[in-house]
Amino acid sequence: MEKERSLQKKRGIPREKKPPGEILNDLREIIQKAQEFAASTINSSLTLLYWHVGDRIRREILHGERAEYGKSILIIAESWSLSSRNYDMV
Repeated sequence: MEKERSLQKKRGIPREKKPPGEILNDLREIIQKAQEFAASTINSSLTLLYWHVGDRIRREILHGERAEYGKSILIIAESWSLSSRNYDMV
């Protein structure tokens, strides 16, 4: 009996009975947390995937050089950075 209570405590299972409305809210919260965790994990995995793809292209196709479009992107980003100082960001 003590072992079962210990497992219930570890798993966050309440010992007392709850009304159906509270149980439903608890289940919604469990589902929402799982969805948030899944989304976070997927975003991290995609970020790593894209980084590895870009790194492989840079090493094997561009031979470590920056792509030509990268130079124009840096120029645009720098001009945005300079011009954004004139505006209040919200």
